Amino acid sequence: MFVGLVARLYGLGARSMHFDEARVGYWTLRYLETGYYAYRPIVHGPFLELATAPVLDALGPSDFAVRLLPALLGACLPLAALGFRDALDDAETVALAGFLAVNPLLLLFSRFFRADVPLATFAFGAVALGYRGFRTGRRRDLIAAGPLAGLALTTKENALVYLLCVAGAAGVALAVLRLRGRRRGGRVDPGTTAAAREPRGP
Repeated sequence: MFVGLVARLYGLGARSMHFDEARVGYWTLRYLETGYYAYRPIVHGPFLELATAPVLDALGPSDFAVRLLPALLGACLPLAALGFRDALDDAETVALAGFLAVNPLLLLFSRFFRADVPLATFAFGAVALGYRGFRTGRRRDLIAAGPLAGLALTTKENALVYLLCVAGAAGVALAVLRLRGRRRGGRVDPGTTAAAREPRGP
């Protein structure tokens, strides 16, 4: 995590703002100056604008300050690997955390004033906590996953796609678990009955 943090903060303000960053930055400054916010689909939100305004107020408007929040949230992304420790051994957990810390694409967008990395951090964190809560039965993990999922929805509209993907994956996982439970209980799964009745060659 420390390596990922350094990689995200080093020279963070050295590059001029991209057009995508500038338009979000403009509306963030407008909100800071006027206190008025209006949702605009073209810049997504409202999380990035509302959460970045206090940073700009404290540090002053700059390329570094405007990118600081995505960089810090991107540096937190490797912590999600801890949610899968009961399914991964120590080496695999470290490898996953390292991948999330230094993956070039994640590193690039962690240094970019857009909602992509905040969305990824909140959504993947919610999945990790939800998975751990499901596997261990600890309610506090399931409860903690809720606010993260809610924050993901405030970052960008395609968070809904994340939720649909997770719901689909959860449905498949539950179906597999149910199938395994039937087999262990001595029941024959209907999908395998026909194959079992077919005559086999010599």
